[in-house]
Amino acid sequence: MRIVDPHLRRARNIALGMLALCLLAFLGDWIAFEWYIARPIRNETARILSEADPEDRDVPPLLRKAMLAAYKDDATLATQVARVTNAQIFGSGRGRQIQWECHEVLENFAWRRMSERELLAVYAAASWNGEDHGMNRLSIRLYSKPLHELSEDEAAKIVALYRGPSYLLKRPDVWQARADQLRAAMDAPGARR
Repeated sequence: MRIVDPHLRRARNIALGMLALCLLAFLGDWIAFEWYIARPIRNETARILSEADPEDRDVPPLLRKAMLAAYKDDATLATQVARVTNAQIFGSGRGRQIQWECHEVLENFAWRRMSERELLAVYAAASWNGEDHGMNRLSIRLYSKPLHELSEDEAAKIVALYRGPSYLLKRPDVWQARADQLRAAMDAPGARR
């Protein structure tokens, strides 16, 4: 149907122009997010995993059970992954506001675009353990054995330490209490496996 009235034709053209502008803005936002946010995160995640110890990259079942018990759902685990990778990807010392915005972007990215296996691997590889990064290094340092050889109690202690390694290494009683709580959560009915 052809519109004859010039006022209606003008209104239709304005509406179509606004629709096109909205679509272009959405497309521009998506491209900017992919180029400036998602791509660097993907690249840094790939770098972290490529440089990770094989035990950290492929988290053993017992450690996976402990990590899933420590972080009740994927959103909490994604928050932890965002926390440990924020400084590695965006650097530190650029101001608190920028860091928190980066943290939120990382959390959103981790939650939506990484599998549970990838989240666990990045967390195991990138987390600070009191001296360096990686759960397997901590396991070897504390127990002289790799992650896949740990007992349930040792796995619980390793994962519990990541909630504050500098503090917990100085307070073994608090560390053991957290490990005991985690061990109970691992054995609780309905615990994620």
